[in-house]
Amino acid sequence: MKRCLTVSATLTILLIAGCSDDNGSEPSIDLGLEGVGTLAMSGNDTATFGTSITVRDMAYYDAGDDRIILSFVDPYSHFDGDVLSDGDLNDYESLYPENRFLLGIWNAVPGVNEGGAYLEIVRSGTGGAYITSLQGDPGPVPEIDLEAHAAVFENVKLYPSFEGQDDLSPITLNGTITWGQDLE
Repeated sequence: MKRCLTVSATLTILLIAGCSDDNGSEPSIDLGLEGVGTLAMSGNDTATFGTSITVRDMAYYDAGDDRIILSFVDPYSHFDGDVLSDGDLNDYESLYPENRFLLGIWNAVPGVNEGGAYLEIVRSGTGGAYITSLQGDPGPVPEIDLEAHAAVFENVKLYPSFEGQDDLSPITLNGTITWGQDLE
């Protein structure tokens, strides 16, 4: 199931972000970006995955046309550098692969794409993947303010992101994530 989640997460984000016209991968650069914040989770699946997630390390991907994808992981995981080459959000390592999460958020760009969020979470070896609605009205999405270094989640509803997750139900996120430095 982990392989299915990884492939699904990568494909989902690449479809949303588009393709890069970069001719090579960027070297790993660690600007010391770190996310700070706890998001409250509500919904039926909190019995399995808990009622909150606390972010720590972060990385980002510039998808062009003012589209930015920010990625956050749990305190026991880390990215190799701060820039995600080719939008691969799964380019991180975890000390506890059976208990981890990856949160990806992207900003809205009028005429290009809606904002949204993606959450891949594993607790005690049980995993789930969730995403904001990509059809019709997405409902509330994270409000990303790059200048203030903050992302606000206000009743952001995430839905199971691929077939075969019939036993999962939507999760709602509330809270704020901040980071201390400009994305360079």
